[in-house]
Amino acid sequence: MAARFRRAVPADRGGIEALFLEMLRTIYHTDRVSGYGAHELDRFFSGGEDWICVAEEAGSVVAYLSMEVHREGPDFVYLDDMSVTEAYRGQGIGSRLLAIAEQFARQLRIPLLVLHAERDNAAARRLYERLGYTLRGAEGSRVRMIKDLEESTPMDYVKSIRGKLGPQKILLNCAGAVIERDGKVLLQRRSDNGQWGLPGGILELEETYAQAALREVREETGLLCELTALLGIYHNYDMMWPNGDRAHTIGALFTARIVGGALRTDEESLELRFFSREELPPLCFEDHRAALADYFRGVRLPLPAENLPERKERCP
Repeated sequence: MAARFRRAVPADRGGIEALFLEMLRTIYHTDRVSGYGAHELDRFFSGGEDWICVAEEAGSVVAYLSMEVHREGPDFVYLDDMSVTEAYRGQGIGSRLLAIAEQFARQLRIPLLVLHAERDNAAARRLYERLGYTLRGAEGSRVRMIKDLEESTPMDYVKSIRGKLGPQKILLNCAGAVIERDGKVLLQRRSDNGQWGLPGGILELEETYAQAALREVREETGLLCELTALLGIYHNYDMMWPNGDRAHTIGALFTARIVGGALRTDEESLELRFFSREELPPLCFEDHRAALADYFRGVRLPLPAENLPERKERCP
């Protein structure tokens, strides 16, 4: 059952306060923590611009993000507290909450999102950086991070297209890799649908297929790899995401060997595991199935020569 995201109501207070305490215990490694004050959450239920988004599953609040609108000086939305209960971490819920906050800021025509992260919480900082937040200074044990929605970010073009066309099918370019180790290949069990596939993702602007494959592998697995061959160009003719977005994806899939790093999951992965050919689970995408069939048939093509973007002076 997928989590449902909605505006919090006063009846959610108990679940929100429990998640707040869980977050503090996780951060400070002690049970000696204090919750919200008696009326501290009142402003989020007053009908004003400040609000809390909760993720609900089976009638329980499993995550939340509180958002405050500041209009003194430069307008910004402050992302105050975010907590995902332990059993639901690594399923992309935190990323979805942050995406909802970004959509909220855009609706208000507010260009800045601001948050604080614990200096020692490397996983949280990696998530925020991947989503376009930049470090803007340290404040005690925390760091201040900002996302400027008016600055171009790598995925803005996809969001812009979706803003105009909604979930209807679009064309997307992708890249990924079959990572080899001891005769086995690495598969990723995705957090958005719980199914198995190859590490990979959508090209960013001014990025080659090879660059995208290596970046996606590093982000999703923690491994540093070297591409060894091209398997081919593959199509997923009717890719559909859990939110209903559809696309015809065109992807370059490579073979790769590990040269460094350490295997770890991120918020897009529930599990990473090496499989032999006989152990392979069902794969969720037709392009991944076709690529692995070619891989086990021994297809190995030369790595393509891709031109890099030219750096041109802007016209006055």
